[in-house]
Amino acid sequence: MYHILVVDDNAQLKVSSVTLEDKNGNPIQGGIRFENFYQAAKADVKFYGTKTLMGEITEEKKFDFRLYQTDNTFDITTGTEALPKKSVTLTPQKASDTFLFEKEFRAAGVYYFVMAEDVSTPLAGIVYDRELQRFTVRVVDIGDGQLRAMVTNVDTGVSTSGFHECKLYQRNL
Repeated sequence: MYHILVVDDNAQLKVSSVTLEDKNGNPIQGGIRFENFYQAAKADVKFYGTKTLMGEITEEKKFDFRLYQTDNTFDITTGTEALPKKSVTLTPQKASDTFLFEKEFRAAGVYYFVMAEDVSTPLAGIVYDRELQRFTVRVVDIGDGQLRAMVTNVDTGVSTSGFHECKLYQRNL
């Protein structure tokens, strides 16, 4: 807020003083000051997966998947679950289904993830593919207000949006 004191000096109007005040009415010394804060908008990454059950499926079966955030060793025993588990249900009419983990990033850096099927309580008659899918996510800020993320599958070296293919096989009993 400006306060301007105008003085009438023999029919001539003159500006005698100009005072700049903050919102509480306190004088600000040193003139006008602008302060800006920069924060790039978040980057979103989607990790997709497909569950396919090969062989004859005779009844409904539920399968769970987890996404772990780890350090650069990709050790899920020391990692933390990045997001709640995702589940797919397969039936005799639907032997394949997809699932999705969506993760947002608010800071530049390198992040490490492992996507795995939860086989802690295996279903009878199922032979699981226990392969872990390992990903690095490189988040960069190039100064244009938007973070950018590049996902790389560590095992294949392919940069991707995080696609994960998981196949399970059911034994015919």
